[in-house]
Amino acid sequence: MNISSFFEPEIDDARIVLGVKKRLRGNSNCAKEKGAMALYLLSLYWHIANHRSVDDLLDSIADMDCGLDTNAWTFVSMALAIKCRRDRLRDDPSAALIVNRIRARGFAPERLQLNMVRIIEQNLNGAIKIGSRVSQIGWLEMLCGELIFVTELSPSSSSLSALEIRLSEAIDGLKSLVFGNQKVLQGAT
Repeated sequence: MNISSFFEPEIDDARIVLGVKKRLRGNSNCAKEKGAMALYLLSLYWHIANHRSVDDLLDSIADMDCGLDTNAWTFVSMALAIKCRRDRLRDDPSAALIVNRIRARGFAPERLQLNMVRIIEQNLNGAIKIGSRVSQIGWLEMLCGELIFVTELSPSSSSLSALEIRLSEAIDGLKSLVFGNQKVLQGAT
């Protein structure tokens, strides 16, 4: 499926999702950082809303050519971690292939030691203290992605249940800020 087919607005899109799709339509070069970040965000929002097309989108991202710059790869790897999570929760053996692909392409090993998670949480707490809704959304987007990445790439971690709780709280916070009273399908974590 052509990845640009996912960029068209839908009647039930939240305002922030419409903005992400607009960025993707204007910058369809997903091999560059801005396009890859927008793809990750669309994947994340569709994952937490359990959107009917999330798996098709993630399959299309997984089929993308790996000729990505390093910054773009960071966001694509976060989208692939979402795919891995969804596959793993369905007992799909392809989840292990995604983990191997991410490991083969590479990432900063400090990520698995929660260094990025701690930095993101500090910034999120700062955004909460000053009452910046926009900043809270941005930091929650990054926190959800990092927590999914860590849980999928180090599933034997002794702190996995604590990470799952943090992820659930981050997803709930993001849903509340982005979707508000809009009906969000349950089931995605």
